[in-house]
Amino acid sequence: MKSLKIYILLIAILGGCNARQVEEAPLHIIDFVEAVNHVEEAKLSDCVSSLKYTPIETNDSAMLGNIYSYFFADDDFMYCVSADLMKCIHIFTRDGKYVKDIGKKGRGPGEYSAARTITVVPGTDTLIVAGGRKVVFYSLKDGSCLKEIESEDLFGGSKDVTITRNGMTSTMSNLVSGNMVLYNNLLYVPVANNTNFEQTLEVYDLSFNPVLKIQMGKSSQATIIPRVFNGIIYIHNNNLNVINGLIDTIYTLKNNELIPHIAFEYGKYPSLGKNPIRDSYKQVKGLEDEMFIPRNNGAYLYETSTSFFGVVRIPKSIATSKQLHPFSHFIYDKHTGKTNIPKGVGNAGPVNGTLIRD
Repeated sequence: MKSLKIYILLIAILGGCNARQVEEAPLHIIDFVEAVNHVEEAKLSDCVSSLKYTPIETNDSAMLGNIYSYFFADDDFMYCVSADLMKCIHIFTRDGKYVKDIGKKGRGPGEYSAARTITVVPGTDTLIVAGGRKVVFYSLKDGSCLKEIESEDLFGGSKDVTITRNGMTSTMSNLVSGNMVLYNNLLYVPVANNTNFEQTLEVYDLSFNPVLKIQMGKSSQATIIPRVFNGIIYIHNNNLNVINGLIDTIYTLKNNELIPHIAFEYGKYPSLGKNPIRDSYKQVKGLEDEMFIPRNNGAYLYETSTSFFGVVRIPKSIATSKQLHPFSHFIYDKHTGKTNIPKGVGNAGPVNGTLIRD
């Protein structure tokens, strides 16, 4: 097979800033009702100060597909889940040179069940792959499995439960975890309970011993499929931020307390926060069609020193009347407090490539 080159747009957004300085407000309000009334051209320079194009080297063993959801980077390397059903993890240098593959997806010893989080333990050659029903520790030197933890041993002992809602029955773990972040040599992971909708931010040391559990209130049931929405965490400006499962507030962790940082305003339209539990498929579909629903995923929501931007599902009636894409990008300007829907930019993923949190 001929070797291919895939060009990915990498935007170093968390470290970058615009030339103008922004005085951080106590609480930023992202108003989606205002945003649909401000559909206009947007300049990428309003969000980032520089762009970097990196050619990603691929070969017969490392072929990339739809990678934007599971692409991670540290000071020296970039890590990408393979396109072939996450069968392994590809490692590249920061200038895009292919290094090697590590890990294997599966249910056997030493295999990971999903790669939702990939991180390197600082000062070591240990790579942590977390997601699904396992956390696996790999050696970057030889690729061997150093340690693995099953889901039933995490979060105080999760277990499978059978849940019936909206006429649908499913079996799943009663505790569902979101992405994991390594911060100040501790591992932070949001957890939602499928039976009581409670959310917690759980903290572990590097051996996965529990350190702290922070209550986050209620989550919300996912539409159609009977499961809860999970929180998402990310680091910006050396602060750990948490997007709650209701997708109505982003909190910053300060002294083990969650301080509101950004709030989403939905106006009169229904939201996950106002409607945390659904009853029937018809009601769910009707509500969903008229909701603003931000795409709560590390690939869709980004914060810079000057802006916050991402993808939001537009209520059907608004999208039709204003000729907007059902999934549109939005940009919030921290300096002006204005939320804008960029004209002509609408799809379910990042624009023109992959945005990497540096």
